[in-house]
Amino acid sequence: MASFTLTFASSHPADPVEIHCDAFAQEGPMLTFFNFGLDRDSIDSWSERVASFRTKDVRSIVSHQSISGVLDRVPVLVAC
Repeated sequence: MASFTLTFASSHPADPVEIHCDAFAQEGPMLTFFNFGLDRDSIDSWSERVASFRTKDVRSIVSHQSISGVLDRVPVLVAC
């Protein structure tokens, strides 16, 4: 599971907010954060909405990916 640190524009608190979820997507004027459904790796109808914020209020998003369980799926470039 990933986590995202959000920094907001001046209308929100100055402290960054950390959200633990799998992904985010823009839905109209809103930026929505999701947890995937069981055995899924993308946002679909079974995904759970975790939080939504107005896109214009978000100044920056920093992604923090977890490494556990991903090492066997990391692509490797092999020179021939």
